[in-house]
Amino acid sequence: MVRKINIFLWLVVFFYLIYALVMEGPTAKMIGLLVLAVLAVLAQIIGWRRKRK
Repeated sequence: MVRKINIFLWLVVFFYLIYALVMEGPTAKMIGLLVLAVLAVLAQIIGWRRKRK
């Protein structure tokens, strides 16, 4: 249940970031936020995989 909520929240974050990039243009701040969000998701996925083992 928690994982589904977490995935939904990440989808909302990425939707907003992509929407902001389209509407405002690719500013350095938005690209930085997008990169940080991708890194955070990757770290979380790696954590989930290690937790299963």
